[in-house]
Amino acid sequence: MKIRFANENDKAGIYKTMGYCFNTPYNSIKNNIENGSFAKNEKFVVAVDDNNDIKSLFAIIDYNTYFEGKIAKMAGIAGVSSLPENRGEGNIEDLFKFALKYINDNDFIFSALGPFAFQYYRKFGYEWCYTWQLVSIPIEDLKNFKSAFTYEHIYEDKFAIFNSFRNEIIKNINGAIIRDKELLNDKWQQYVNSTSHVYVAKNENNEIVSAMVYHQENREIKVSEMYFKDEISRQYLLAFLYRHRSNTDSVELILANDDEIRNILPSPRIKYWNWPNKMGRVVNVKKALELLRIEDEFNGSFTIKIEDKHALWNNKIFKITCLNNKLVVEEVEEKADFDISIQRITQLIYGHIDAKEAIKLNLIKVNNENKTNLLKKVFVKRTTMLWQEF
Repeated sequence: MKIRFANENDKAGIYKTMGYCFNTPYNSIKNNIENGSFAKNEKFVVAVDDNNDIKSLFAIIDYNTYFEGKIAKMAGIAGVSSLPENRGEGNIEDLFKFALKYINDNDFIFSALGPFAFQYYRKFGYEWCYTWQLVSIPIEDLKNFKSAFTYEHIYEDKFAIFNSFRNEIIKNINGAIIRDKELLNDKWQQYVNSTSHVYVAKNENNEIVSAMVYHQENREIKVSEMYFKDEISRQYLLAFLYRHRSNTDSVELILANDDEIRNILPSPRIKYWNWPNKMGRVVNVKKALELLRIEDEFNGSFTIKIEDKHALWNNKIFKITCLNNKLVVEEVEEKADFDISIQRITQLIYGHIDAKEAIKLNLIKVNNENKTNLLKKVFVKRTTMLWQEF
């Protein structure tokens, strides 16, 4: 078996293998790959036999994301496929080892995927670190919110303005995808095909303060995207949705996991649930740690030992100190204060869990109790978002 990047001669094998695994017609797979929004930034890796027949494959998708207010490269993994006669041979693990080296060598710091089974991808260092909440609110619960100064229906010619506002809001949300030209075009077509509407709310200075994307299904409005500067500007959107009460019974919102909308509603007893969504992986622990913003500066240092079976450049002991609200990370040969797996350090860096939770749940090994307060200052809860793309 050989692991390599796909070439032109592999296309038919890719379409056939993915078509089988995703129960999708050959021509549909072909069209999605060749004409989709990822066509220019999608790279397939394949496991082939001596005859160059494909045994297993997946695609690496090149994204830019926001992380701690900065732009970072994130490799999406998609289309993981093996024909049944080739399963159980370890091909996918070999593909991940090959891909992770390429990803790290090309300055990607993070990777993410949509799992069919969480336990399967944990084997390769991925872990649950993205959650969203779905709330369904009776339309009458929105009647007392204040309207904006003006509202504007956004069409394609002003879509860039909407996207610029979106970027302003999401830049401090870890994992939020930055839409390039292809993604923007693809997203607009999705809106058109689903008869979605894009609206913005403006203040008295004609400045956009909130925005949303929604469509109507039967007697429910489904809001797939909502961005706002503060709680007042979010309520402008809720007031706008209430204007649809003549033909709407309820409004469904997809929101970040830490959103507290239920606290402003007449009753918190609404349809509400959290959904474990994408899995993430830190590809380069040192670089990811150096991106973290530390709100509560500290003196002193601590050491962590990372276990990573598939990205050996992470399999080290790192000494961590704080300087000007940033972390200074050094490779050292010292006794580790904490032993942490790549899955757990991924959750901690993203902020899906904090150090206090990790210690309480015995998810990390504590070798030095005196250093736990420093660990808690670094690894705190942070807002993550990755539900709208790939």
